[in-house]
Amino acid sequence: MSADRPATPSPPSDSRHPAARFPWPIRALASLQLAVVLIALYAVVLAWATFVESHYGTPTVGFFVYGAWWFEALNLLLALNVLLSALVRWPWRRRHIGFLVTHAGVIMLLLGFFVGNRWGIDSQLAVFESQASHQAMRERMGFHLAVLQGEASASDHDGPTASSESIDVPFQPGPFAWERYRRLFWFPWHAVSHDRGTLYDRDGIRLDTLDYVPEGSQGRPPPMVELRLTVDGNSERFELAALPYGIDPDPSLPERFRRVVTGDGRRVAVTLPREMLELGFRVHLHDFRRKLDPGSEKVSHYSSLVDFIARDDGNRALAEDVLITLNAPVNITDPRTGRSYRLYQSSYRGPFRPGQPEFEAAVDGSAIRDEVYQSYLSVNYDPGRGLKYFGSLLISVGIVMTFYSRGFFVPRGGKGGGA
Repeated sequence: MSADRPATPSPPSDSRHPAARFPWPIRALASLQLAVVLIALYAVVLAWATFVESHYGTPTVGFFVYGAWWFEALNLLLALNVLLSALVRWPWRRRHIGFLVTHAGVIMLLLGFFVGNRWGIDSQLAVFESQASHQAMRERMGFHLAVLQGEASASDHDGPTASSESIDVPFQPGPFAWERYRRLFWFPWHAVSHDRGTLYDRDGIRLDTLDYVPEGSQGRPPPMVELRLTVDGNSERFELAALPYGIDPDPSLPERFRRVVTGDGRRVAVTLPREMLELGFRVHLHDFRRKLDPGSEKVSHYSSLVDFIARDDGNRALAEDVLITLNAPVNITDPRTGRSYRLYQSSYRGPFRPGQPEFEAAVDGSAIRDEVYQSYLSVNYDPGRGLKYFGSLLISVGIVMTFYSRGFFVPRGGKGGGA
């Protein structure tokens, strides 16, 4: 019997996970454990946000959750985890295709949310029946300080006054009356700061915000801010209301909308205008329709019949007799900017009848009307909408490919390829 030959040694095989080639911080960010924690945290945050929205409204959840710095940080961390978990598996094989497509979809979806939050537009366009408007009021507001040279006249409202300097101070007060924060304990409201205290202090002019009451609270005119304005050492404390829709800062405004503080040879007038969005088209409201539940005064349905008219092309009609309802938004492209706006029916005011100031301001003297409504349309622009749709499509396709990948890429009766 011959002696056994020594076995030929087989080449060493590296059975380690491909991620083992990378430093531990990258492995940690790409780990499945981190993905599980982030997805669980995401689910908790979204459930939490739904509860906040149901109790406090959409503006509140937008300000304290979806627009908060910590939510963007969570999105960024999830995007890094998804991206790195794909990169550490390089070189990729055919069986990774579904995995890669799904992860690419998640990244696209998160990118769409980021772009929409940063550069999206949410605004309100108000228009009376038989009238047209091209300006939409945005949620953002800010103080306007006009520095007026010279001493005050007998009346500061006796005509326009030249301003030697204009100062715009951004103001982000948040959706709540500030005194409410003392009664709200279960949510970390202060994790997102709002503009309170000194907003401007330069060249002898100082503006301090002391209190804020938003629209509709306590029967106050919307919204109201308590201020302290100091000019060259002379300080005055007063309440100031935000300018109504469509009203520009003007010396003839009542004191509740415009206050003037005198300093050393100059005066400073302060107003609180809303930021306006100029559209490249006009919305002409033909008719506002409202339906009530039978036998009650409860509104069951309301809608607006409108025309879209280009402003820069000889009043060319972009679309006519368009019905905008609560559950059927419409899309319109701005001929000036190319932006695609989505318009929703959001709310309304009225009916206003003869003798009311809104009726007299809205109805031409030659028109025959017993009542008139003012329709509020939400004007929304989301530059990340396409990324969200594309990302959702990739996720769906990737999941299907992952589920059926063995059937797609492995021949019947054969063995799969290596890792």
